[in-house]
Amino acid sequence: MRWRIPSILTVAASFAIACQEQVPTGVVADQAFSEQGLVASHGQPGKLLSLRGSLSGGVTGQTLAPGFPNHTRDLFGGRCTVPSDWVIEFTVTGHVSHLGKVTGLGSHCSQVDFQTGNATYGDGILTIVAANGDELWGTYHSGTSGPLSVTELWWQDTFVLIGGTGRFANASGGGVEWGTALAATFELEYEMEGMISFDASDRRAD
Repeated sequence: MRWRIPSILTVAASFAIACQEQVPTGVVADQAFSEQGLVASHGQPGKLLSLRGSLSGGVTGQTLAPGFPNHTRDLFGGRCTVPSDWVIEFTVTGHVSHLGKVTGLGSHCSQVDFQTGNATYGDGILTIVAANGDELWGTYHSGTSGPLSVTELWWQDTFVLIGGTGRFANASGGGVEWGTALAATFELEYEMEGMISFDASDRRAD
């Protein structure tokens, strides 16, 4: 069942009030991503570069478990690997190193503890599109979130790069991403930091 976004934002606001937690500190990219096994394309290992992004945007859609809020968690037809309360979709724009100005599209499965206000999420799918059309693909997992204040939520997770198109056809790497979301509107502030390996000779076909 697909609900309008304001319905789920009411739930988000309610669990923001229920629990006041602080954003975890000391999270850095090398804690979440190991360079072991990182390989560039065309037999050029070690082509390892820093990756940094700053983006903003918002939630574009949410699909709730059948019968929400009086529901049991659902796998959403196999979209989620663990029973979840909803699948969320978002769009962000900003700047990412090696891509320039970008548009990012993502979605993931969320599990919320309505007693404590804490949430976990995973099964994330991420596509970052550069201005020239090259795409960088990734997944993300081990997500956690919670109330930062009565109006704002924090979130963080680990991402893994799995290829793409054009010069990112054989990209690999990963790192961490984190940010905040307004409980009333789910406007997002989004930061990412990690490492990337790619071969610039993998040009986008005309």
